[in-house]
Amino acid sequence: MEDLTLNIDAGGRFKCDNCNVIFEVYGMDANDVEHCPVCGSGKVWIIEEMMI
Repeated sequence: MEDLTLNIDAGGRFKCDNCNVIFEVYGMDANDVEHCPVCGSGKVWIIEEMMI
């Protein structure tokens, strides 16, 4: 029988200290976000963790 359980993806809202951009990530664990998608800096921190 087919497994019909819903898979919940994590995500979060992050801020980059280098370029001050705020961005959201969906579909991956918040702990795996290491770099800003705009400037590539590693100085990102999580503002809000989300469960989608």
